Amino acid sequence: MASDSKAAGGIVTKEIESRLKQIPEHLFEVFLEIREPVDNETPEILIKYPNDVSDDSLKNVTNFAYPCKTPSDEQSEHFAFVILDTTGTLFRFGYCRRSNRESTCLCIISFYPWFETFYKILNDLSHIINSKSTADMEQLLSSLYNYKLMSIEEFYKNGGKEIIEINILSKNYTYTRPDPRKLPSMLTSRNFTVMVSRLGPEIMLRLFSHLIFERRILFVSSKLFHLTACAYGCLHLIYPMHWQSIFLPILPSSMTWTTQCTAPYILGMHSSLFSTLNMNELGDVVIVNIDERKIESQYDDLNYFPKYLIRSMKKGIQHSSQLAGDHLARVFLRAMAFSIG
Repeated sequence: MASDSKAAGGIVTKEIESRLKQIPEHLFEVFLEIREPVDNETPEILIKYPNDVSDDSLKNVTNFAYPCKTPSDEQSEHFAFVILDTTGTLFRFGYCRRSNRESTCLCIISFYPWFETFYKILNDLSHIINSKSTADMEQLLSSLYNYKLMSIEEFYKNGGKEIIEINILSKNYTYTRPDPRKLPSMLTSRNFTVMVSRLGPEIMLRLFSHLIFERRILFVSSKLFHLTACAYGCLHLIYPMHWQSIFLPILPSSMTWTTQCTAPYILGMHSSLFSTLNMNELGDVVIVNIDERKIESQYDDLNYFPKYLIRSMKKGIQHSSQLAGDHLARVFLRAMAFSIG
């Protein structure tokens, strides 16, 4: 049975080079406040920092910030999307904060995959903007944009700890730089925690097997944050491998054609857009309905793994609910070590 698992692991992409930029020049590339579009209008950029970023390069950003029309009572949430850099190979992350109290979206584009850090920055910026303190907003943005982080060597020598501290008059803003070497835990990773709570053990195991075999996977939900959490969270299941094919955790209405691609993918689609698709054109897509906690697939990939490995994983997942730290992430890491070698 072990040889069967090794064969299964052979299907996984061998290229494990990360698609993250190693030394970005700035903490973030651009900050935007985007007005919610009315009817079929294009979303309008109200605030942009730095100002010299060309509007043409931001057209895709506005579409991702407002990927579809959603009811006002469902807009109070954080979510994140991915766009590629100018080379078409490296990820840039778009962190968004929308509120049902305002008809705008705050968005930060960065090469750093620091979800909790940037969500906290967005919360602070929202508070400053609502208080009408333009000078404070510009000072915080300027300080963050020009902040000099420790080199990765210095960061690791310091035990993987760095506090980004910004002082504006009498106000002190602090943000924690995450350590990329650490596995996600239920206390530190919102994406991982939400994925576990929304999908549950059985779906996670099936999802793990489909990721190993590089299937086309489509997440569907009425909540943009749930799409973000599950799409990004599932990447932890195949650590230390990196997903090398199409990855769009938030799919705007202008790109629904992507669901028909024949290459492996991980896509996230709002349920209002999913309802407009022709299901006959999707083919053998694995559909994960987050709201209904259901997975639809014509593949039985889990059957290719040894029974004792699956039993061990199920037991580990059940025990993880009683254990703190990164126990759950280690369940899948051990499975990856067994499967890939």
